[in-house]
Amino acid sequence: MVGLLEILTTLKTERERLQRDLRSLDIAVGALEGLAKKIRGKRQRKLSAGARRRIATAQKARWAKWKAKKARTKSTTAGSWGGPLKG
Repeated sequence: MVGLLEILTTLKTERERLQRDLRSLDIAVGALEGLAKKIRGKRQRKLSAGARRRIATAQKARWAKWKAKKARTKSTTAGSWGGPLKG
């Protein structure tokens, strides 16, 4: 009977050790799954050719508007300073 109790005690301690190991593995797997979700979430989405064309056209219009405003401002302030006074 003593041998049976020793075997039973050994099996219980082995079971506890395996349960700790499994908890550690569960934590590791959970961490890796979290990383995989983050990596997958950062994948770039593909734009259609039409969408890229619309974005490019809109950006060109914004730049044209900005450049026109800059040219208008530059032409109105060109003669206002006049440089140093001659005297």
